[in-house]
Amino acid sequence: LKGEGKIDVDREQAREAYFQQSGDEADHLRSMWNMEIPADGSVTPLMKVYDLTPERLRYMKQNIEDGTDMVMSRLLGDQAVQFLGVEAFKEGRIKISDEEFEREYRFAGDSLQSLEEITFLAIRFPSALPEASARAARVRARLDAGESFDALVEEFIAQSRQDNIGYVIESAIQNNPALERFRGFWDTASGTTQGAILGPVYLPAYQQMAMDAQGRTQSVNMPDAYMVLRVLDHKPARGLTLDEAKPALAAPLIIGKMMQMLRDERGVEVYQENLPDTGDMGGGDVGL
Repeated sequence: LKGEGKIDVDREQAREAYFQQSGDEADHLRSMWNMEIPADGSVTPLMKVYDLTPERLRYMKQNIEDGTDMVMSRLLGDQAVQFLGVEAFKEGRIKISDEEFEREYRFAGDSLQSLEEITFLAIRFPSALPEASARAARVRARLDAGESFDALVEEFIAQSRQDNIGYVIESAIQNNPALERFRGFWDTASGTTQGAILGPVYLPAYQQMAMDAQGRTQSVNMPDAYMVLRVLDHKPARGLTLDEAKPALAAPLIIGKMMQMLRDERGVEVYQENLPDTGDMGGGDVGL
């Protein structure tokens, strides 16, 4: 299927999935992956922070590549089952009854949620910069003294060109309770309203999906930073209706039925530890 172009996994996304499944080590591994190995065999100040030599850094990068290979293999397997299942669903070989949807909806209960989400425009200072927190505090003080947020945004856009640092960003983030490292941010941001000015607030490093010049989706590393932000949009958390939840409910039902078909028709054995996680890479919904 991959050779036919019917399924594929972006390697950068697979690497990020590997980082995410590494738990508390995720940020540590990301940092090492982004480090350059000095050609002259020297040890940079950042390498000293992580107690790394060029040889150990090279070894860790290879481990990350090996882990990424394993994740890609698993995700390709997941995609293959999903692809075959969706094709069987379209052809009518797999059917989902209203009763099955209702049963899964009742079983899922409160887990079927649209997460709280904010879209924001921020003046930010990556924490690696000197006095990042203090600089964010000074921006807030200027706002409290009567300066407009828009005027400060224009000022820092100009400063960005001079310093070659992106001081101004527009982004969106969801309040996912599974991501503990963002809890401090959401202690400040949860329940906010459109137009509110928040901060200074610390936002840990995260991944943002962006479109490149060729129209391809790619993952962009956003560094941890202190920021003052204006809320452009706020969507509160709410439960999904049955109709809204059907695309998410359909995926595991179709996959389960497809696995049973593979067992019955081809004698394929599917082991529990290899069952696809329909939440991986955000690809679990099936268009109905």
